[in-house]
Amino acid sequence: MRNPREPWFERNLRTMIVLEADNLRKEFGALVAVDNVSLSLEQGQVLGLIGPNGAGKTTLLRILATLLRPTSGRATILGNDLAGQYLSIRKRIGFVPDFFNLYGDLTLRECLGFFAEAYEVPPERIATRVDEALRYVDLQDRQDSLVRHLSRGMVQRMGVGIRLVHDPDLYLLDEPASGLDPKARIQLRNVLRRLSDEGKTILISSHILTELSGFCSHIAIMDKGAIRLS
Repeated sequence: MRNPREPWFERNLRTMIVLEADNLRKEFGALVAVDNVSLSLEQGQVLGLIGPNGAGKTTLLRILATLLRPTSGRATILGNDLAGQYLSIRKRIGFVPDFFNLYGDLTLRECLGFFAEAYEVPPERIATRVDEALRYVDLQDRQDSLVRHLSRGMVQRMGVGIRLVHDPDLYLLDEPASGLDPKARIQLRNVLRRLSDEGKTILISSHILTELSGFCSHIAIMDKGAIRLS
């Protein structure tokens, strides 16, 4: 039960719907990759999307990141319609795919600065945002290193850092621990746990349940394109 003396803005913060999807479906010819998925995510929740390879997790995340159009169904992110307001959505999400390329000839600081400009961070705020992102992902001691010299685990943390520079409301993370050694997994998990502790809204996929233990507030099981259990 809510405390009637609780400030109205704090009550509203708790119940704000960040993501709402209704019967999302994606077909590739005869293949149904996402089968009428519905889900809702409130501010501060961390949803772990678990399922085997080929379950449709990546396709669903790419739809929510506005990179794929659904065959049918609809979704809103922070009140913006997925189909009609995708540019507004892109400014408020941070999508980290399983594999991505960074500009190898840039230093970490230059790379983060480039993405801060791309996200239209005010020029006077870029240096501060870059410093904050480097500290957050614990790469400040490598800030002058070239991206191409980073390990796989550092690249994954840089992927999160790139999203941090524009302070998104929703993080969409597609198997971020894939291919990492045990130490790199722990380092990445610490970054994600910190985001969770700070009340960020996160949708993260994995095919290994134990990878998500300790910081997810909710778990959904996906198989053959459908949510089987949530």
